[in-house]
Amino acid sequence: MHRLVLSTARRRLRAPTGSVLSGGRRRQQLSQQAPPTRPSNSPQNTASSSAGADADADAAAASALAHVSAPPRNFAAPTLSTLAFFRRAAAFALLGAAALAGGTLAAFAGAHLWIEHRALAPAPGDDPDDDVWGWAAAAERWTGGPAGGTDPALGAAARTAVRAAWAAQHWGAGASVLATNAIARSAQQQQQTSDGGGGGGGAIEARLAHAHDFLNIALAAALARDAAGAPLRPETLPELRALHAATLERIGGRGALYDARADYAAVWDAALDERGPAARARVALKLGDVSARLGDGADAVAWWARALDLSAGGDGGGDAALDGPSASASADAAAPTLPARLPDSPPAQRVLAATLSSLSAHYAQAGRLHDAAAVQARGLALLRTAAAEAETERERAQQPDAPRALHTLFLQHRAALLALHAAEVAHAQRTADAGSTRAQLERAAALSAQIAARLAGGIGGPHSTPQQNQQNQQQQQKSTPDSAAPLADAFAASSALRAPAESLLRDARRTAMHALTLCGVLHESEAAAAAGKAAWRRDPRAAESARREALGCYERAMVWAGAQDGRAGAGVLEGEWAALSGRYARARDAVLEAEGRALEGGAAAETAGSKKA
Repeated sequence: MHRLVLSTARRRLRAPTGSVLSGGRRRQQLSQQAPPTRPSNSPQNTASSSAGADADADAAAASALAHVSAPPRNFAAPTLSTLAFFRRAAAFALLGAAALAGGTLAAFAGAHLWIEHRALAPAPGDDPDDDVWGWAAAAERWTGGPAGGTDPALGAAARTAVRAAWAAQHWGAGASVLATNAIARSAQQQQQTSDGGGGGGGAIEARLAHAHDFLNIALAAALARDAAGAPLRPETLPELRALHAATLERIGGRGALYDARADYAAVWDAALDERGPAARARVALKLGDVSARLGDGADAVAWWARALDLSAGGDGGGDAALDGPSASASADAAAPTLPARLPDSPPAQRVLAATLSSLSAHYAQAGRLHDAAAVQARGLALLRTAAAEAETERERAQQPDAPRALHTLFLQHRAALLALHAAEVAHAQRTADAGSTRAQLERAAALSAQIAARLAGGIGGPHSTPQQNQQNQQQQQKSTPDSAAPLADAFAASSALRAPAESLLRDARRTAMHALTLCGVLHESEAAAAAGKAAWRRDPRAAESARREALGCYERAMVWAGAQDGRAGAGVLEGEWAALSGRYARARDAVLEAEGRALEGGAAAETAGSKKA
């Protein structure tokens, strides 16, 4: 084996291209060797030189073997490479998480700063000192006062909760509805304990649920800081309670309504005298509305009586605002004294108009039709006169005045709503025939449509001349109403006008929808009466005409309901939409069936005529 290795090394040393040594080491070995000598020609010298050459080759091969070794092998290199990969991945992951957290915190802080300094800041024209029409005083307050924003004395956590509640209400909370939660469960328990019912819970809007939760946090923190002696604004707690109560009122359910009434009662007990009697009248109106929804009619009438007394300039002292029981009043619900004239203050006028419409609806639903008719007659006399005077002043104004226009439209809408109630009560009392009732409903629907068009900035703007108004009304009768038109910029640009204008636009569309629906119901009743008469008195053409009129009314009502893809628009309740869509389908089927019978009769007549010919 040793000889084999030596021979292999010897061959490599002799082959110039097959050497395993590098060029530098080969030159070093050659320089260390003795210079070649010229061999002699003797055989002995030749043999000795050959033996010496072999010995030198063996020595050189041994020296080459000494320098040749196996390449080094690093067994830890793969493990170290894997660890380096995971180390780089972890570093990138940490950097990404840090960037994501930083971006989230920056977006969160930026959103809250925008809400604090922009969304909750008063508009340039919303100065309470120049608030002649009272829209800024009646707007939602988020504890910041005239300067806007939130109360600094609440602390960082409570102020963040207040802004989060505003964001949930105005920006939404992702999902459209939430399943039954704590609010709905409490409402269900209250319903079961009050009258043995099993309802009251159910799904609610997610934005209202989140706003309620955030306002709970803010209200608890405000109460704790007030008990600790923090310098809160005097209006901070009442404003938080009012916001909390308004959210619960929109959520609905008996438990939520009971909590809302408790919050409004706490606001009533707070010192609101410095904000004027209109503020207390608004709270009394809210308490009456919530009590009516809870079925407590006597308490609702008492609170509405206080609202009427305060709006008329009284002190709202409870019993002083109540008149003696009327002949048709129940033992526990007295009829309030109706005002003889409208107050001079625009905010008080709006509170009085809203109170009269609420009182009218309550009396009509309670079966007190005589009291309801009295409220409606007095309200229509007051509101129509006030709306006409306000419209005249608006037309005389040199500059466009959005607050004045919104006040006028508000009074006109309450007049249309009272006219709708009056038509229903007159039909129930049978003091008016179907024709006059339909005419009154049509006028109420037309007035509501005109109000909605003006608020949307479409046909008939809020600052047009009388000639333009007449032309716009004629054009409106020929055009299809746009129930999805947004609010006009004149109202949307003001933070004090935006919310009441949007609410008024929604209510005007609903009033038009209800008035047209009732018109359709009356037309259907007329068609059924014409078709149900005796054969010798039956009028098929009148019945068919009445059915077509009913179908037209239902179609217009569905347009005002904002029907899209078989669903109702914003502000229309599911029960209202189900009833309207059912009536529309019934009227459409009746008209199609009558047309089918007419076609069959015509075909049969033609066939009989051809046979005779």
